[in-house]
Amino acid sequence: MGQRFFSQEEYTHQEFQPDQIPICPPDRPEKPLDTWVPLTPIEEMAKQEYDVIIVGTGAGASALIWKLAQEEGIEEKKIGMIDAGGLYIPTHVNNIPTLEGRRDAYRFNDNISRPIGEPDLPASKQLIGFGGKAIIWGGVAVRFQPYEFTFWPISYDDIEPYYELAEQILYVQEPSTTVETNLFLQQLWRDNYPAFIMPFAARLEWQEGRALPDVFSSSLTLIGAALGKRDIDIAIHAPVQKVLMNGDQVQGVEAIDRDERVHQIKAKKVVLAANAFQTPRILLQSSFDHLPVGRYLIKHTFFKMRAFTSEKVGDFFSEITPCYVRQRPDAPYFVQIFPEADRQLGFYGFVKVLSRYRNRVTLDNNKLLTLYQSSELDRQLLHQALIDTERMIQSIGAEIGTEKEGDEPLCLTIPGSDYHESGTCRMGMSPSDSVVDSTCAVHGVKGLWIADNSILPTLGSNPTLTTMSLSLRTGDTIIRELVDE
Repeated sequence: MGQRFFSQEEYTHQEFQPDQIPICPPDRPEKPLDTWVPLTPIEEMAKQEYDVIIVGTGAGASALIWKLAQEEGIEEKKIGMIDAGGLYIPTHVNNIPTLEGRRDAYRFNDNISRPIGEPDLPASKQLIGFGGKAIIWGGVAVRFQPYEFTFWPISYDDIEPYYELAEQILYVQEPSTTVETNLFLQQLWRDNYPAFIMPFAARLEWQEGRALPDVFSSSLTLIGAALGKRDIDIAIHAPVQKVLMNGDQVQGVEAIDRDERVHQIKAKKVVLAANAFQTPRILLQSSFDHLPVGRYLIKHTFFKMRAFTSEKVGDFFSEITPCYVRQRPDAPYFVQIFPEADRQLGFYGFVKVLSRYRNRVTLDNNKLLTLYQSSELDRQLLHQALIDTERMIQSIGAEIGTEKEGDEPLCLTIPGSDYHESGTCRMGMSPSDSVVDSTCAVHGVKGLWIADNSILPTLGSNPTLTTMSLSLRTGDTIIRELVDE
């Protein structure tokens, strides 16, 4: 029986007696949550059977779980996520005010950021934590150019609507421009350099060359939105060791907990989104040696060049909004430009390297090794990019040099510093030279997909936006199968 409520007249004239007023029910939830993500122990997940298990919680995994959570009609399907790391931070690292000026020192501590590129990419690191490297990425959200898809099994038109969706859910936008920025871009365009304001995955404004806090999007942005839509079982500290198979059909995954106990999680569909190192490791440990797993490793060659003007220009450079020069077919490099001081700009160049079979990640007595060597053509492209970037600097009336003490006018970063490792389970038409097909499903296997940088056959700009867009597209493929079951 429902309770009787006062009418307006009764409420106005009722004489209240304090000892007759009921006590409000407590606002505390029935089950308090002691972590900022609702977790399920891996041993509990081993007792269930899942329709979909996603391995990883980074960029690709977060886009995929967001897509699955939006779909009406599959609410009853059981979905889980498994991550090798623990709870690191509950937001993008740029959104934490107490880490201002200390972010690199925190994110590179050995407890959460571990080297993984030995011996040939010594600066490569993996972030062992919920959300993956997408909680520390720079937020640059630039699409690959249409020509980049020439040798892909899909076209730009296939991914374009998913680019739009990814930009929408990550709040991608360009910072407000300035008069100085418009003049700067005009100078570059005058000399045929296609320069644009940098789009960021953030709701932001720029003040004195930096973003305001509490604005950057990350993998947690999308996982949080998914949790707001549906229940998801999430286990942490549970690195997946291999995919379980029955013939050509996926059966689930095998993971270990912090006490080295082995758990088998049953699933009809599995999506590997661990990263371009760990996803091939899982496949290699699962005896997927009939495919070129781990091969065709690609990255960017990363250099830094500083532009300096000795003329008195006031704060002209510091008023320039971050921008970039787009790669072109005859100039396969992407240059980001950031203000660094009143008379100093940083030109950060990311140069394409060619995909080669010999560059790979592999296992040696269960130890992951990265074998990578630049080719002569890679070195030629770097030389071309350096010459072209110097010409950009000259076109704005500056020269290579620095105003800030301690900055190098020109330096080449340690291999792996770009953090753009890709291609180790690349997309293609044939299992002879690729691991996944045009839908990102593993060739010849039922119920297994990949959703991280490892699927990218080539690299254009920063890969994060493209990887997330491909994951959204893969989500539609999986949804269609779930609906038809």
